[in-house]
Amino acid sequence: MKFLIIALTSLSTGEVGVGLDIANQLRPAGVECHFVVEPPGEWLVAAAGYPCTVVDPQMGGAVQDAVTELVREYRPDLILLSDYFTYCAEMDLQFHTDPWFLDRLELPVVPLDLYEWADTDFRVELFGESVVEISKRILTMPVVLRPVPSSHPDPPDDDGVLTYRACQQDDRISTATRREVFHSLGIRPQQDRMLLMPVSRWHHPLPQILGHPWQRVTERLPELLMHHLALLPPQVHLVVVGPPLAGFDRLPPQRTHLLPPCSPDRFSRLIGACDALFSFHLPSQTLMRSVFADVPGFAMRNSYPVTDAESLEQLDARLGFCSFVRNWLDEVGPPVHAFEAWPWRMTSLVRPLLTDNPLTAAIQRGEVLDEVGFVDDLTATLLDPGRRAELAAGRADYRARVAEIPTVETLLPVLADRLGL
Repeated sequence: MKFLIIALTSLSTGEVGVGLDIANQLRPAGVECHFVVEPPGEWLVAAAGYPCTVVDPQMGGAVQDAVTELVREYRPDLILLSDYFTYCAEMDLQFHTDPWFLDRLELPVVPLDLYEWADTDFRVELFGESVVEISKRILTMPVVLRPVPSSHPDPPDDDGVLTYRACQQDDRISTATRREVFHSLGIRPQQDRMLLMPVSRWHHPLPQILGHPWQRVTERLPELLMHHLALLPPQVHLVVVGPPLAGFDRLPPQRTHLLPPCSPDRFSRLIGACDALFSFHLPSQTLMRSVFADVPGFAMRNSYPVTDAESLEQLDARLGFCSFVRNWLDEVGPPVHAFEAWPWRMTSLVRPLLTDNPLTAAIQRGEVLDEVGFVDDLTATLLDPGRRAELAAGRADYRARVAEIPTVETLLPVLADRLGL
């Protein structure tokens, strides 16, 4: 059987990683996979040993011809969208073409549903008050694959939705390898703690927000984050992988390590070696990997919208803003909207996904406008034995739940039967 996996994202590699996870699970069953990716994902697919075709938003509608010709040559049995959201958004907003030219190819199309779309209104807040409407076509597609994590582990009532066990990569390493990683960075393995922070292009201000009120918040929030990170205990070293956000030069240089994007093997060792992994959003594919590597994860969020002067004063009375946060809010906002995925918002999309989801017990979350709570929670995640034990128990319980879910390889006969393959 042959899969054509379309994993389009111009700003990160998370969706490519999800597609690779499926390809790796299917490889023992003899399934061949070919990827369609944008330039940022090419190296990751090549490193995993799969062939790929690279497309670029500058192609515009010509991407339809490129995929059509690939299908004619490769002759896949089905097309897998990794994932549904990014495929629709990239085709619409970046390539400016109709995503459903795929209908003309007369092949089964199976989407990955990372956000349990049936429980949403198909409206996604991206920048401030900007809203993108996503096609509801997924509701009528005969088969949908839903990964756990980050979906709810209980199977949905819809027979067309196949819940599968994702995140099969094991990033755990030995104590000796951890020492090697620490020494390579100039960090003391016994005395110091390592906070790993992966940064993608999409965490930086994007051209789409130029002139938008959200631009001010996007450009200035790193100041707030840098302020919080500077308050961490002196034995905490921050290791940043990827293009650093503005303001990292304000952190203590002897405790800040800026690394370029690295090979999958090195990144895997960094995940396994760190004492905690920082993420700008939940769910995050890297954060999911930390759960299975048994590494504490910490996700930044803002659930306190500041929409006007009155709400600012009310939140100040509730949280007791420190002077830096209060001054920052006076200069930057309002409005400072709630968000779950920095620098996008995605609150209406992500919150239903995380409600009553046991994944939240496995990961520490930090409110970026609450300086004291944010710093205390991140410090405890790194250093406090009680908090680390509590999070470890949450990770163990979650991994046990996920272990009961079938893999994609196990579900392959069901998938093929429902598609008539």
